This record gives sequence, structure tokens and C-alpha cells, in this order.
Amino acid sequence: MKDIQYRLFAVMLCLFLLAALALGACSGPDEGRQRFGEMLQQAQKLEKQQALLGWFYASEGKKTNFAETYENYQELVSPAGIEAVEQMMRATPDSTLAQEAGAFRQYLAHKYLAAQTARLSDSLAALASARLPGGGFLADLAELLAARQDSAGREALWQAAAPLARKAVAVSEQMDRREDSLAQVLGYADYWTMLKPVYGIDAEASRDLAESLLRDSDSLYRALLQRLSPVPPTARRLEDIYAAMLEASEAEMFPAAQMTAVMSNFLKGIGIHLTRQDGLTLQEQQVHAIPGYAACAVVDPPRDVRLSFSLQDGYGPYAAFFREMGRAQFALHIHNASPVFQQLRPSPLPDLFAGWFENVLADPAWAAARLGIPDGDPYFARRAFARLFRLRLAAASLSGLLTPGGSDWQAQYSAVLHIRLDPSEIDWLRSRIRGRLAATRMILLPVLEAQLRRYLQEQFGTAWYDQIACGKFLKEIWQEGRRTDLEELQKIIGAERLDGGVMMAEINRMAGLRE
Repeated sequence: MKDIQYRLFAVMLCLFLLAALALGACSGPDEGRQRFGEMLQQAQKLEKQQALLGWFYASEGKKTNFAETYENYQELVSPAGIEAVEQMMRATPDSTLAQEAGAFRQYLAHKYLAAQTARLSDSLAALASARLPGGGFLADLAELLAARQDSAGREALWQAAAPLARKAVAVSEQMDRREDSLAQVLGYADYWTMLKPVYGIDAEASRDLAESLLRDSDSLYRALLQRLSPVPPTARRLEDIYAAMLEASEAEMFPAAQMTAVMSNFLKGIGIHLTRQDGLTLQEQQVHAIPGYAACAVVDPPRDVRLSFSLQDGYGPYAAFFREMGRAQFALHIHNASPVFQQLRPSPLPDLFAGWFENVLADPAWAAARLGIPDGDPYFARRAFARLFRLRLAAASLSGLLTPGGSDWQAQYSAVLHIRLDPSEIDWLRSRIRGRLAATRMILLPVLEAQLRRYLQEQFGTAWYDQIACGKFLKEIWQEGRRTDLEELQKIIGAERLDGGVMMAEINRMAGLRE
């Protein structure tokens, strides 16, 4: 009897263990998804907090302090958090969860670097917003140099800006070293090898593109420089370059009311409407807001997500507006989160739209139809030269031609820009490119943006800006917000290979030359 009871007990125990194992196998994926959901919620809170702070810092003119936002999320944005997601990705039999975890892993790698370099980023932002004698910020040095005609005033500006620019370069170099060491912690050889899996950017292809752009743009750059700056080449200085680019400011050419109307019509085409803030008229807003005036963009859905931003006369703030709108769309995706974490992957799409709108203002056909600027106006040549100047500076930095600390670094900078530069000026130019990722995007985005504009012309005609279907197309892309990356956009417009020739042809037309 005892033997039978023992055997029965053994059988029951085996059945219990089998049931427990089966239950564990069934609950494993659920537990993994639950853990994934918890980490997702943490990331959403972090992103929403940073988006709101970004708006606050921009609208109030406060110094950024994003470093403190990571204090409550150190476990999430850490190698341990990344490893936990990797284990989940390998262990789960759920293919959808594995795909989401893979995207989440890349997001956490991006945020890990951002968290560990946040104080350095805040320092760079503080230096850029440092005030100079007589008004203006370090970031506005180009405009200030172009506006001051007397040599004493320019010299005073350089004396004030030089130590700030030198410090910014030192912080940038420190950030580069820090990013390399952090990439190695995550298992990459260096920061460059991390660009492709995390940001979807091929570093080698980007360098090749940069080198080709330097070669292809050299003759046009030199011709425009000679046309716009009649100073003898041996005596030409950096302030002469800025004076050539900014001879007639957009604030003078485009009155604020006209630019507001242009911006409003453009935004309506992609489903965004400008409204007055607090019921004030534009004139009242100009009195109450210092400087410029304020506007409020309502983003649907939901209605309670609003974005306030400062607008000053000219085109620059309108381009910046798209970057802020990118954050707004990002916040909406967080607010109405779907299970797919693809939404939180870093994307340069807001910057692409910002540059796209800015350069639309220099499109001869659009400017003639919308702003009444005749073809051949010197305005276009100045804008073409400004694009080439920024492009060549970023391309040279990215391709490795400008190697800080080399024996001939000063000669290299001067050769690329075809002007005589002293060390303080080179520090200023280097401080304008904040990081290797920024330099890469300064090359890739203008090239892709020109291909996007060509696609619009092919699909909707030369007057694409008047076509309702074009507005709907742009709205569909824009509403994807941060979920659309470079590769996806390239596929949408049929530009799998980034072709710098499209952009160069566009700049040639702006400069009044044939393709």
C-alpha cells in the first residue's frame, strides 16, 4: 500500500513539475513583454520631460540643463539596461517583441551616450549663448561681424569671442574622446563604427561623399567668392566672407508680416496652422514680446499639446521652427504611444525639414512666384555661396582633411575655404560644428533635401508648392515624425543612393550658372 502511495505521489509530483514548466514557458514571453513595457514607459517619461524642457529653454532663453533629466533613469540608460534588452531579444520566441527590442536596444545606446555627455553638451550650449560686448551671442558672431564695418569694432568682437570659441573647441574635443570610450564600452571599435547600427548612417560612405563634394564644389566656390568679395585674395579675411553672405539681410528683404503669411500658407499645406497667442494681434505681440513676436502652433491630435516659439524678422527662426515642430510631433507619438518602439529612434527628419524650408526660400522659381524676387538677383548668389561655405567646412572636417594638431592644420583650413585665417578664427569655425554626428548630418541632409525637392518637381510639377496633392504627400511624411529615418525617406523618394550632383546643380542654378 505504501509502495502504491509512493508511486502515486511520484507521478503527481512529476505532473506538477511538468505543469510548472509548461506554465513557466507560457508566462516567459508575457513576463518579457511586461518588462519591456515598463522600460518603454520609463523612456517615454524621459523623452517627454526633455521635450518640454527643450521648449521651455528655447522660449525663456534659459541655459540648458539636460544632464539632470537623466538622474532618475541611470539604470535604464546604462550598459546593464542595454544588456537586459539584448537578453530579452535573444530569449523571446515572439518575433514582434524581438524586433521591437532590437530598436529599443539601439535607442538606449543613443541615450547612453547622450546621458554620459550631457554635461558637456550643456556646456557647449552655454558657450554658444554667451553674450558678447555690445549685444549678441557667440552663435551670432557671423552676423555681428558682417554688421560692424569699422575695424575697431570687429577687433573688439574677436577679442571677446576668441576665448569662448577656444573653450568650445576644447569641450568638443573632450566630447569626441568621451564618445569613443563610451562606444567601446558598448562593444564598438569607436564612435564611427557605432553610427550605422544606432543612427543608420554609413560613416565611410559619408566620408566618400564629403570628399567628392569638396572636389566638385571647389571651382564654383572660388568663382562666387571672387564675385561677392572683391577684396584681393591675399588680403581677404573671414569677416569679408560673412559680409559677402549677409550683405542684404533677409529681415530687410522680407518684412515680418510677409514672411508670416508665407510661413502660414506653407504650414497649412502640411496640416499645421499658425494661430495668435493669447488673442494678441501681431503688432501687440511685437510690443509685448522681446525680441520679435510669439506664435502658437496647434498640433493635432491632441489639442492640448501646444508649442510656443519665438520669431524674429528673417528666415532663420522659420527654419528653427521645424526643429521644434519635430519635437512636438515626437511628444505626440509618446503621448499616444503604440506598442512599436520604433517611434523613439533618433531621426534627423526635423532637421531635414528645417533645412528644406530654409533652402526653398532660395529656389529661384519659388522665390519669383511667392516673394517677387527676379531671377538673377544677387540674393541668390549670396545664398548659394553661404550653402557652399557651410558645406565645404563640414565636408572638410568629416573627410579628415582638417586634422587638429597637425603640422599644417592652419594651411589646410585656409586651402579649403580659400581665405587667410588666424588661430582664433579657426577656433570659431571649429566651434560651429558641434560633434561628428552634426558634421555628418551637415553633409547628408542637404544632399537628401535637394533630392527630395527634385522628387517634388518630378511628381507635382515646377509649381509643386501650389499643389494640394504635394501638401498631402509632405503631411504624410511629416506625421511620421521621428519614426521616419534617412533610409526610409530615401526609399520613399527613390533616392537609395545619395547623389551630391543634384544639390550641386541646384546651387549652380542659384548662382546663375547652367547645370
